[in-house]
Amino acid sequence: MGNTNLCTTVLPCLTFTTLYLAFLLLHLSNTFAINSPSPYKPVDNIILNCGSSDNLTALDGRTWTGDVNSKFFPQELSQNQASLATNSLKQSSSAFSQVPYTTARLSVSPFTYIFPITSGQKFIRLYFYPAWYGNFDRSKALFSVKAGPFTLLRDFNASLTADADGDPNDTISREFCVNMEEDERLNLTFTPSDSESSFAFINGIEILSMPTNLYYTPSDSQGFPFIGQENWYSIGNVTALEMVYRINVWRGLHLNR
Repeated sequence: MGNTNLCTTVLPCLTFTTLYLAFLLLHLSNTFAINSPSPYKPVDNIILNCGSSDNLTALDGRTWTGDVNSKFFPQELSQNQASLATNSLKQSSSAFSQVPYTTARLSVSPFTYIFPITSGQKFIRLYFYPAWYGNFDRSKALFSVKAGPFTLLRDFNASLTADADGDPNDTISREFCVNMEEDERLNLTFTPSDSESSFAFINGIEILSMPTNLYYTPSDSQGFPFIGQENWYSIGNVTALEMVYRINVWRGLHLNR
């Protein structure tokens, strides 16, 4: 009898507790959903497949727009007319079959992409696959990249960068942040270095709007202090930033260069 009464008493309690917890979790999830900010949607979202005339879908589901006859690569610019849209020669790398690494825009003279975008802070990612392109020797790809007044890369050699980590077939990306003023266009210019037979190339360009002051210091803020120093430091809109290390804070500590 004692055990029967105990079960009769405990089971309703467990049932009530389970239902209470279920309603509590439902209430909390709804509260967080209501109070949490909606995901950021970039105003500018440009994904350009350089050297391609087709719009192709990558493995991550994103669609890359070909730059051939694109408004972002105006052929009326005389310097752009000398550039070539070409395919990478197949190598023992899975990157060969992936967008945007199957094609490239290259030239032995400067060429410029022009992006009419909104004002504000922008994220720029450049994609490189240091392969052979026709008769162009991969080791001769030595060039600089400018975004407006900022020099993002100077005497950049993608093949040396890939060879340095022991994988000559590796793909490379470089990430930057810049600020655009009202009615200002983002011009990306690729200029081969002065050395003999050098050329510039690019496989893909990604440009996204980013949340205001995600990395930059608000104009009404005095900045932030460095440990052990009295002076405060700020990052103004007149500064261009380059990603050097990325820290993954959710799945342990991983440093990506």
